[in-house]
Amino acid sequence: MSIMVNDLEVARRLRAEREATDGAQHDEVWDGVYVISPLPNNEHQLLACRLSKILDEVAEKAGLGLAICGVNVSDRDEG
Repeated sequence: MSIMVNDLEVARRLRAEREATDGAQHDEVWDGVYVISPLPNNEHQLLACRLSKILDEVAEKAGLGLAICGVNVSDRDEG
């Protein structure tokens, strides 16, 4: 479900509440747009874990490294 908050005061209050409760730890900014993603559901987590297990076994046997489930990716050098 998507929601767009156009009221700046409501947006500021929502962001402040999330930051005060550590709810913003997975929030992101995409091209200047603040994005609050829902946490993965059980079906998503199960699929990700099973896929990671398979990829890790294949990569390890081939000497190609590791497959790690749930790693953040960024193009930033800092922050």
